[in-house]
Amino acid sequence: MSFFIPNSRKMKYSCTLTLHDLNNLPYTTGQYFAKWKVTNSSDKGCTSRATVKENKVVWNDAHFSFEVTLIIARDGSLQPSEMIISVKQETNGGQSSDKIGNVTISLSNLVGQGPSTQRYLLQNSKSNSLLKVSLEMKLLRGDPQLLKNPILPITNSNKKLHLNINSSHAVPNQNDKNVNYSNALEDPLTPSSVSVLGAY
Repeated sequence: MSFFIPNSRKMKYSCTLTLHDLNNLPYTTGQYFAKWKVTNSSDKGCTSRATVKENKVVWNDAHFSFEVTLIIARDGSLQPSEMIISVKQETNGGQSSDKIGNVTISLSNLVGQGPSTQRYLLQNSKSNSLLKVSLEMKLLRGDPQLLKNPILPITNSNKKLHLNINSSHAVPNQNDKNVNYSNALEDPLTPSSVSVLGAY
């Protein structure tokens, strides 16, 4: 049974995704790539294969653009929408691949935060590898005032209202000058993030 959802409860966003690199790998050789998809959507993509160098994989062309529609629930909150990123290692000369971990990011929680760049600890993984991800969502259609907590533009006066809560596994690293960690440092550290801070 399907339910009609009025257009007034639909928020359409233009999304820009960049998968930068994967560091802290326990391996010194191999080809790696990342695949992503948005739940309840046909949006998906894949990076090129890149060779690990000094325990790090860098993708230079992993830029993706797509559109996503989020639904405002009857209580005024955004219904969940997630992006799942799986990192894989080529095996058998490229004939197959093994999954070494994944990251789940809540797109709903990114709304209104502006550009976000974070390192995420791989889950379901035997390593403490960190995936650097940039995401930006721009509103194309919809009225944010219908949300239970209306989205405020990010300014110096309300910056603390835009805490980075898109993943409980986002890890702050002040040594990376290309990443904005001002919001992440305001969040309490989770056990998973504490376990990798010694890697820096």
